[in-house]
Amino acid sequence: MRGRAKRGGFVIAVVSAAVVGACTAPPPPDGPVPSPAGTSGRTCAPAAVRSCALPYPSDQWTVADRSTPTGLRLDLPADLIPASVQSALGPGAHLEDVQAGADGFSAVGPVVFELDRPVDAASLPADGGDVVRVFDRATGEPVPLRVELTLDSIRQGAPDTIVMAWPQVRWEPGRTYVARLADGLSGPQGAPGRPAGMDDTAGVGGSFISSVRADLARIEGDRWDTTLEATRFTVRSTRTATATMDRIVAAARAADHPVRNLTVGPAPLTPSGSAVVRGEVQLSDFRDADGVVRADRPPVGTWVPFVMVLPARPAGPDGAPVVVYGHGLTAAKETLLVVAEANAVHGMATIGIDVPNHGDRQAGEGGYLLDITTPGTLGRLVSMPLQGEVDTVSLFRAITAHMADLDLAGPGATGWNAPDGRPDLDTARLLYQGTSMGGVLGAASITQIPELDGAYLQVPGSGIADILYHSQLWPLFAGVVPWGASAGDAAALRGLATLLLDPAENSYLVDRLRDGAPPLFVQYGVGDGVVPNFSTERLAVLADLPLVGPEISPLSLDLRRSGADAVPADGRGIAQVYPLHSSTEMSAFMAHLSFAEPAADVVLDQWLTNRSRALGLGAG
Repeated sequence: MRGRAKRGGFVIAVVSAAVVGACTAPPPPDGPVPSPAGTSGRTCAPAAVRSCALPYPSDQWTVADRSTPTGLRLDLPADLIPASVQSALGPGAHLEDVQAGADGFSAVGPVVFELDRPVDAASLPADGGDVVRVFDRATGEPVPLRVELTLDSIRQGAPDTIVMAWPQVRWEPGRTYVARLADGLSGPQGAPGRPAGMDDTAGVGGSFISSVRADLARIEGDRWDTTLEATRFTVRSTRTATATMDRIVAAARAADHPVRNLTVGPAPLTPSGSAVVRGEVQLSDFRDADGVVRADRPPVGTWVPFVMVLPARPAGPDGAPVVVYGHGLTAAKETLLVVAEANAVHGMATIGIDVPNHGDRQAGEGGYLLDITTPGTLGRLVSMPLQGEVDTVSLFRAITAHMADLDLAGPGATGWNAPDGRPDLDTARLLYQGTSMGGVLGAASITQIPELDGAYLQVPGSGIADILYHSQLWPLFAGVVPWGASAGDAAALRGLATLLLDPAENSYLVDRLRDGAPPLFVQYGVGDGVVPNFSTERLAVLADLPLVGPEISPLSLDLRRSGADAVPADGRGIAQVYPLHSSTEMSAFMAHLSFAEPAADVVLDQWLTNRSRALGLGAG
């Protein structure tokens, strides 16, 4: 998130003016900060400063519902976000979409506090210290945090006024947490003020804030006089978070996924390949005309191009095991070439399709990815990951049901000239590989494919929104926040967006991999600025993956160690790779390309050898 787009002199001038204005403006008056409800007439959180939606999240915006696992459901006020901001949001991104089916808030969303004046980042500990604390309401245990002054607020002309606290791993589904911001922050205009609503127990929301005070007193003693802001929130259950995924995956697995229009050509970019096969596969599309996934919508069969590289020498007598490849953000299916040669050396075929709004999937789908990074197309944008994850499930079904008898090429580099009377593919042996976005989405997909024999993810992570907000790529997506939104409302929208992304979020799913089925291995680059290391290590913790090989850079989370330098026999683990081929200035970006490092090639080869043996094919 620290990387921000510099869009010409106009933007620089606006940002400079905002910074100078923030530094030279007179300080806010001393005393309690009045609630914005008094001037807006809208429903506001009791501890609100400027945005009625903050602090976020808040159980004040829930109602009792005995039909849900948490006993609650979200009931966000219609005027929580200003109408002028909401009107800019298109289909699939309104408050009713945010709260649909949710019995709590996202497990990987932020806690957000707003300040009435800017503060120095140096006064805010990176782990929250004693300034920001979040406690499990039932146990009183503090949650390890990553805390920041979000630099994105400079876009709204209010730098250093938004505090965000993220869970290092996740807020546990179904649990309730109490969060507070205490004294300790300082800045050029003095210490931030305390919202008047914190002591207004008779006002709107007074009973809620009183109960939060009681919770905190029970957990850490009565420190209310030094508490600036506080909130309490319940995390949605895994059942409601995965309900859409479970429903549409079941429909996709039950549907037929034929292939057609097959063509065969040489594989000049894959020395160990015999042929490149192109064709189309029918996928189950659950999106409506606006590109928004609707779980209750019958799927539409949609033909999508695929590309596949066949090996010159299949790994076994039944043909080549099949590896499905998931490509990265802004890339396309043809980038499967980064793994196709390594796979072909081991006698494996590699096949890939485009994620929606990438490669050949633009016409009729809203255009290219960066064309839909607007408020009006946010619903389509947040549906893209979920549809992409289910597409992978559909592709695996197509492989097993319609590609087992394919005979399009023979052995050797010239095998594309003619078939040889033997099946090209061994569709009983299936693997998945994904890079970057293909790893993030793939981590969810592989939990839905019981036939899978293993997965290898390069530079993946957990927490889609958390990754994106802290990625060097965020400036490409920041335009989804409506123009004119205040810093507080923009931060609240970024929090609410995590609920829209929850149906595609692997953080609710990868703990299913803890029993080793399918075995998962992860490779990531030290200092990655595109998919930050904290998100990759979060994935490893949730899936209980051991660190394999040396700890090149200190881990942010406590991972268990395998005690070995090579891929373990069970095919599970996580390995670090250092971006040696990089300048200091480019190291964060080049770390994301660490899969191209020779050290990463060694790890991938070890994993392929490991899986070949596990599949009964020798060393590959």
